[in-house]
Amino acid sequence: MKKILIKSAFFTLMKKVKSISNAILLRINKNFRKKIIPFKNHQFFKDYSYAFIVESATEKCIKMTIYPQNTSNIIKLAIQIPDGEGNIVKEFPQILKDYGLLHASGLLKVGEIMVYECYLNVKYNSIEMETLKKILNGIANPSIIISFQKVKTI
Repeated sequence: MKKILIKSAFFTLMKKVKSISNAILLRINKNFRKKIIPFKNHQFFKDYSYAFIVESATEKCIKMTIYPQNTSNIIKLAIQIPDGEGNIVKEFPQILKDYGLLHASGLLKVGEIMVYECYLNVKYNSIEMETLKKILNGIANPSIIISFQKVKTI
């Protein structure tokens, strides 16, 4: 009975954890080059179709990282790990290197859980994504929550 209550409390806490990053894919056009990236480095984007923008915030600042891309196939992988289960994180870099890792948040402790988020160059609901899901589920225990989300293109 105690084990069930602890697991229930953990999943209640997990629902309260917000994302530690957000991202969009922005189609690049003349306005992007002139208005959105008004710095001299805007020419860096001339050979690309999209700007992949990742936003993360702290109490004191908002950080935006912009990556030029020619693909709209980007997914967000979020993994929520209960405190004490952090050893699984050591396996992520080896697994994710084969899936076009574009950006990683690193590991962040939020209350009693650790959160790891990354963005991969993988098409949503593809065979490649399903294979990755099977690999991650194979190393994870039931208390680890793994979710995938398609990055929105605007």
